[in-house]
Amino acid sequence: DIKKINFIKPLGQLLLEANLIKDEALEGALAKHWRTGQNLGQTLIDMGLAKEKEINKMLKVQESGKSR
Repeated sequence: DIKKINFIKPLGQLLLEANLIKDEALEGALAKHWRTGQNLGQTLIDMGLAKEKEINKMLKVQESGKSR
């Protein structure tokens, strides 16, 4: 039997695929996220790169394991 491996896409990848942010915006937010330890979703909101509603929607997608 081959076991199915569940792969959860990172939040940034989901946002990119949904065309909610651009690569450059994600790179800047990830740099701040790594530097500060703040969660990526909150970092994107604080930087004005994404709305809370968009982040919450993508987090639900991420939790369900779907890619959209």
